[in-house]
Amino acid sequence: MNPDKLFDHLEDLLIYAHHLTRNREQAEDLVQDVVLHILSRDACLSDVENPRAYMARTLRNLFLDQTRKRGRAPSMLPIEDHEPADLTADAFAELACVETLAAIGRLPEEYRTVMRLRVNAGLSYSDMADRLNLPIGTVMSRISRARSKLRELI
Repeated sequence: MNPDKLFDHLEDLLIYAHHLTRNREQAEDLVQDVVLHILSRDACLSDVENPRAYMARTLRNLFLDQTRKRGRAPSMLPIEDHEPADLTADAFAELACVETLAAIGRLPEEYRTVMRLRVNAGLSYSDMADRLNLPIGTVMSRISRARSKLRELI
């Protein structure tokens, strides 16, 4: 097995695992389980047409197996919603974006407003200050605090 193929996709797998588990530590454990599972097989990733998709499916299957062994169904979404429809390059980035946008939605209103203007509308700090009728320093402070809260939420 070419270990480079395995380790090239760990960050993407971590994003996907975090999407499934909603817990950073559990996501890291799940990715580690995937690596161990793949390394314990005789199959070589170079024999797989799409290693990234293969690893994502392995991760999903391990997640579902572990969840069932604990005697409960996955709690967040229906099973079919756990896997991106397309496991190509942009699917993992889309999951990260979905999580980020969901986290922005959980921010207090004053932070949520400035983050949406920045992310969705792409407004500059001065444009946001004009639109919200706030001093630019207040806008900058809210963006900074919103980013700190997002790091806690994601």
